[in-house]
Amino acid sequence: GGGPYKIPETYNKYFTFDRYYVLQWNLTRSLAMDFSATNNARIDEPPGRIDTDFKKDSIRTNFFRGGRTTNYQQDFTLNYNVPTNKIPLLDWTTLRAGYNSKYNWLAASLLARELGNKLSNTQTKTLNGELKWEEFYNKNKTLRALQNGMGVRRNARESRTIEQSTQPGRSKSKTSRGKGGDNSRVPSPDVFGKAPTAKADSTRDNTYVDGQKREPVSSLPTIFSPTALRYRYDTIRNKDGKIIKIKKRKIKKVKEPREKIPKQKGEIGGFAGVALNFATALKRTAIQYTEDFGTTLPGYMDSTQLLGMNFRSHQPGFAYLFGYQPDTSWINRFGQKGLLSRDSLVSAMIQQRYNQRLSISAQVTPFRDFNIDLSLDKTFDKQYSELYKDTTGFAGLARLNPYALGSFSISYISYQTLFTSFDPNVVSATFKQFEANRKILSTKLGALNPYQGGAVGTDGYYKGYGRYAQDVVIPSFIAAYTNKDPASIQLFGNSNPSIRHNPFSSLMPKPNWTLTYNGLSKLPGLDKIFSSFSIRHGYKSTFSMNSFNTALLFTDPLRVGYPSFKDTLTGNFIPYFLIPNITIQEAFEPLIEIDMTFTNQLQTRFEFRKSRQLSLSLIDYQLAENRSTEVTFGLNWRKKGMPLIRDIRIGKNGMKLDNDVTLRMDFSLRDDATANSKLDQGTAFGTGGQKVIRIAPSIDYVLNNKVSMK
Repeated sequence: GGGPYKIPETYNKYFTFDRYYVLQWNLTRSLAMDFSATNNARIDEPPGRIDTDFKKDSIRTNFFRGGRTTNYQQDFTLNYNVPTNKIPLLDWTTLRAGYNSKYNWLAASLLARELGNKLSNTQTKTLNGELKWEEFYNKNKTLRALQNGMGVRRNARESRTIEQSTQPGRSKSKTSRGKGGDNSRVPSPDVFGKAPTAKADSTRDNTYVDGQKREPVSSLPTIFSPTALRYRYDTIRNKDGKIIKIKKRKIKKVKEPREKIPKQKGEIGGFAGVALNFATALKRTAIQYTEDFGTTLPGYMDSTQLLGMNFRSHQPGFAYLFGYQPDTSWINRFGQKGLLSRDSLVSAMIQQRYNQRLSISAQVTPFRDFNIDLSLDKTFDKQYSELYKDTTGFAGLARLNPYALGSFSISYISYQTLFTSFDPNVVSATFKQFEANRKILSTKLGALNPYQGGAVGTDGYYKGYGRYAQDVVIPSFIAAYTNKDPASIQLFGNSNPSIRHNPFSSLMPKPNWTLTYNGLSKLPGLDKIFSSFSIRHGYKSTFSMNSFNTALLFTDPLRVGYPSFKDTLTGNFIPYFLIPNITIQEAFEPLIEIDMTFTNQLQTRFEFRKSRQLSLSLIDYQLAENRSTEVTFGLNWRKKGMPLIRDIRIGKNGMKLDNDVTLRMDFSLRDDATANSKLDQGTAFGTGGQKVIRIAPSIDYVLNNKVSMK
């Protein structure tokens, strides 16, 4: 206590004042809003012991002001189910739209207030739509009958036959007549298809036949068919009590005349019915679209009062609070108002990001049991950053080191050259075409670029667009490996006006597909052999740029969208975006697959797959090509009630092990090969490959619904 070494007092000055805001509001039945926010604040206290009125008043004042905000976070969501079901013409569609924004204000340290606070916000927009085309077709009587399988006359005749057979007292087919005989002696089938017992002739004594006593016995039910009933039989019992049959008369087989069914109203026959089937083959379409933005703005000099905003200066504005993404002019105005730090020590960069996702799927059924699934995808990511500062302290704010990077991917179609001959140690004809296409693209670009001037080099290439120029190589590669005219290939852009701008928008996504047919097992004759018979085919391809980035030496003084500066080493124009690598991945998954299940539970499968991967490097101008071919055979047989070990019982009740057993045998052969080809070298060499044979037998035995052995 009172010694010479007094310990100095320390005080915990951590007085926080956090506020939470929540608002959930269903504005309408279809429109819902959700708002939440958190404001973290600190009550600043004077140093030392709070033992004076001035210090107490300071704390009291800061408290009633709500403290000093150190962090503010906000989340806003708006969901809207578009009421298309209320519109008769659009009630077969569904559309859902969503909007989400996040906002954050982060205070700077009290020791570095000159560097400013940090603002950031995000914006996400989603759109999900579904078109149920079957419901749209059902709005029309004729198309509704077609969708229900009643539009084509063949189906109408079948349905009418079923209706007649289910009516009481009506036979499924006409009764045949014998030669000179009456119809009463020929049994007619009842509605269940059973032949009733033949009645005895009332004009004869049926008690004895050939000296043997006759006793009526109900004949066994048989399926009646005029083409199958050849003889008439009487059943009697002899003296020994045995039942015998006496063939009495041969009945003439009479061919049933085909009934001509008149065309009913709403039925469509012939070519018109088939054409309408194909016209209404599209059954469903689904669309998913997402856009995601984000902006981080350091060096913000203003403070907050309520909801992350200063209501005296009205900054940063409600638009930014709820997701607005600023462009260059907005940031320039922001800086001119003095809202951005002019300290020369500012090193944090303004950052923006953009992400786009598009997915479209469709289901097509041209005819029964034949389904086509289509898919189309696109992905685009981009980030942009720049340093916005006053480097000298008096020259004003300047935009420095703009830099953009990203990635790009689309579904594609490139099978046109997949089935060409391939030898890893021989330059392929497709690669030679790739080399030849470059001169065509050089001529095209030389004519379009106003900075080029029409100068042609000794090798026949336009100066600035030589054989290794990026703007020449990429379109030549695409044209060669998709078997297209190189002059028709769209060129890439050389500008970056906004974060949303996609320089590769000329590359459009293309649909991939999967085809399935399950109708063979339903055909007459095959239905007695197969319980299921499925044929499948699928194709999937992806064109992607794993990365691209800004070339810092790009210049375009006239703003015409073409480069003006040439690389002093290569002599080629430097494009706005540098692309180090392009990849095409494609596969027939499978090219053909046949899956058959016989009526005796034997299942067989045949599958043929083929794939290719192309990777073009624009660093060393080398193409790596990998091809793979795989053939698979499979057998699968299931035996019901098969004892695992005879005379073995389990449990108190002596349960036998006679459950189902499945025998499988899979055999596959895969051949992989990889080759590298370099531009203008005239050689190719294999870098890898393998041949794999796989034999996989297995036995599955089910003990119960919880335990199985393999």
